[in-house]
Amino acid sequence: LALAPRHSLWGHLVWNAARTMARHIEGSEPSLVRGKRVLELGAGAGLPSLVSALEGARLVVATDYPDEPLLHTLRANVDALPGARGVVRVAGFKW
Repeated sequence: LALAPRHSLWGHLVWNAARTMARHIEGSEPSLVRGKRVLELGAGAGLPSLVSALEGARLVVATDYPDEPLLHTLRANVDALPGARGVVRVAGFKW
């Protein structure tokens, strides 16, 4: 899992919430995400989004602040995982 270079928006860290959510998705009933659409706000490196794709989500939208270094790293993580390509879309948004 690649992380953005040291960044003022904290995109260079994997937050404990992302780890916890990824473990929850992975350890839950398959129906939690399988065949469903998933939205991740503040995705950072996109760990929960990637796990959702691997667990069979139909579509995952991984969003973060529209800052190119952050989004570039997120896209690179999606591209590096064959199970995520075509399932995970990366978008920058200001909420």
